[in-house]
Amino acid sequence: MIAGQEHISDYIDSLIRQNRTFAIYRIPGEQTPRMVMQASGSASFLHTIESLDGKNGYVIAPFHISERYPIVLIRPDEEISLGELPAGDRQTVGGDIPGQLTGGQERYTERFRQFLRPLDEK
Repeated sequence: MIAGQEHISDYIDSLIRQNRTFAIYRIPGEQTPRMVMQASGSASFLHTIESLDGKNGYVIAPFHISERYPIVLIRPDEEISLGELPAGDRQTVGGDIPGQLTGGQERYTERFRQFLRPLDEK
């Protein structure tokens, strides 16, 4: 684990527990991941590529758009460089978060299920 990675993992975990809408990505050639986050609400689900016209945000698009697999658009209400994340931010986002990252595959599987749950409800 790189320095600060545990803190970033805790921050992300707190956002997931709060059911916040966000995306994390890295620009090719850059070392620092970036995050976009909506201040409130769910991502937009669009069913044609043309419905993106005039919209701004982080796009997740399947190769074959359908009712079951729409385009997902996350509004960039907040843009954060995770390399610049202040040390105290996890307190303002989710309160105290217990402990070290442990649990391996089981913990990863549970977190991934938490991530998928809101998407399955749509």
